[in-house]
Amino acid sequence: MGNLVLKRWYDKIWLVVLFCIIFYPIGLILLWLNTEIRKKTKIVISCLILLLLVMVNFHIYMGIIYLFVGVLLIWLGISMIKFEKKQKDKLYEILSKYNLTHEFNSSGVNFIGVDETKCKIIVTGFEINDVIFKEISFDDILKVELKVDDSMILEKSTTNIVGRTIVGGIFGLGLLGGLTTKSKSKKTISNIELLITTKTLKNPLVKFKFFDSSVGVDLNNILVKNAIENAEKWYSIVSIIIENEK
Repeated sequence: MGNLVLKRWYDKIWLVVLFCIIFYPIGLILLWLNTEIRKKTKIVISCLILLLLVMVNFHIYMGIIYLFVGVLLIWLGISMIKFEKKQKDKLYEILSKYNLTHEFNSSGVNFIGVDETKCKIIVTGFEINDVIFKEISFDDILKVELKVDDSMILEKSTTNIVGRTIVGGIFGLGLLGGLTTKSKSKKTISNIELLITTKTLKNPLVKFKFFDSSVGVDLNNILVKNAIENAEKWYSIVSIIIENEK
């Protein structure tokens, strides 16, 4: 009778396949213990299992990252909403103390208003994560200027008999016309700002921006036109206050 070779339990190919599917660490061990499977086949199967493992883990890690980013964005969104509400509540608390006859809100908490009863101009803005508040008495105003980009366009002070139109101006061509007259090549605006000079050391210069952009915006843009209209209006209001206080 010839030699009888008994198969060991880990030489059963179906058992190796089963463990590679349900629990790959044991499956890989049985794969390399198995004497029925050729070495090249073992290498290929091992590489496929490792590649699949990397792909699965990669998707798991990416899923965790996406989940973390999503939660973070939701948290930031909720925080921003709460922060904006807090700032607006503070602005309303400030303004509730006044009887405003003229008011303008350019954006967020950037606000300018007039209380004719208390003879005050109120200017609010945002600075260092908080609402800043400045109150200007009518009789403290020395000068008002309207600045477009780096050019002072209009100026009215307590020492002037009439407002000085540096370029164009609301008393003639209008601010838009004045800008065109000053420079035929000027076609864009990035900043429109009202400057009020006072005789108080606490608030010697108060600024309010009607338009602010990091890039130049066409003069015919509706936002620019609205900003120019509001800037001219508030320059006129402060000019009238200066005139009445003389």
